[in-house]
Amino acid sequence: MSYINELRTYFYPWFYLMPFALALSIEENIKGQSRSRILLLLIMVVFGIYTAAQSKLSWYILPVYPALSILVASVVTQAFASYKSVAFSGLAVGAFVVALTAPIEIVLLCGCVAVLIIFLSVATKRPAYRWLTSATCAFFLLVSLHQLRPLYSDGGSQIADLARVARSMNVYDHEPLIVFSKSAPPSDYSDPAALFYSNRPILLARTLADVTRFAEGHQAKRIILEKADLEFLSNDYEIYVLAESEPDVYATIKHRSVP
Repeated sequence: MSYINELRTYFYPWFYLMPFALALSIEENIKGQSRSRILLLLIMVVFGIYTAAQSKLSWYILPVYPALSILVASVVTQAFASYKSVAFSGLAVGAFVVALTAPIEIVLLCGCVAVLIIFLSVATKRPAYRWLTSATCAFFLLVSLHQLRPLYSDGGSQIADLARVARSMNVYDHEPLIVFSKSAPPSDYSDPAALFYSNRPILLARTLADVTRFAEGHQAKRIILEKADLEFLSNDYEIYVLAESEPDVYATIKHRSVP
């Protein structure tokens, strides 16, 4: 179920066409009319393996996005071919559901265009389902672009900034880097940026017990954590903050010596 929520977030708004895309592809394969077997197999294998896996990280299911995109594109293509098709109905249902959550200005703009197309179709007595399909696709694209905008305006994550610091301090140091947060949801700290920018193995600590296990021994370990979590560790560990990027810090952590 967690990966369904991931798709609802990161495959929005096309997520709402996904059930129709999968159903149509399965039906066509049963009838021997489709060559999308490899796509369905890829989706089933990836979901099967990583749903059964204990850890649930968002980038595990990246391989399914291209496959789902191709299947969704097939729905759009079939909707263009016939307004009596299941694909056209699925596109209309998906657009209605997305309209309930999409920005109101986009809904109003595309709704006005759709009404205009219907009015012209009635006035000229010519079918305009292809124009309606085009307008619906434009609606999906506008909503998608609206979702992508924060990726280009928010800048890099704090974890990425601190991971760069960890790498710059010693490019030859490949000791594992602990990434921990007690107060934030685990998904917020499963950012692959730490792995990419630090160029070292990442130990994802979800609990204090994980930190204890990762920081065992007498050697200081590197860690990225929220500043608010420092108090939870300060009683048992010597912590030396090396860099800050609100609300996170990059520090060394070491078990306090027992007198």
